[in-house]
Amino acid sequence: MTGTDGPSPVVVAPARRDVRPGRAGDVIFEVRELPGRGRVMPAFSAVSRLAAALGPHQPWVALPLRNLQEIMGGAGVYTVVLDPQAEPGGWRWQESDLRALEQAVR
Repeated sequence: MTGTDGPSPVVVAPARRDVRPGRAGDVIFEVRELPGRGRVMPAFSAVSRLAAALGPHQPWVALPLRNLQEIMGGAGVYTVVLDPQAEPGGWRWQESDLRALEQAVR
């Protein structure tokens, strides 16, 4: 199949579990600000590309690109950027952040 009728490629997006009460199982996508582009959702064609851009401790979720575009559109974010470059000086998840998130989920 080709075109829009074909399967949507799977991408890897920065995201984490929602730890707020009553939100178990929900996902929070990490929208970013890009100069000149406003709010965008970064997506990556491979986990290695996500780790290179956002760091090795970045939580992520894999899903079809089409689904990510629909979710983001519903949230008012209309641009999904594939394999963006690292943001100079941008905040990165650390191993301690992941431990704290894990504790909050328990």
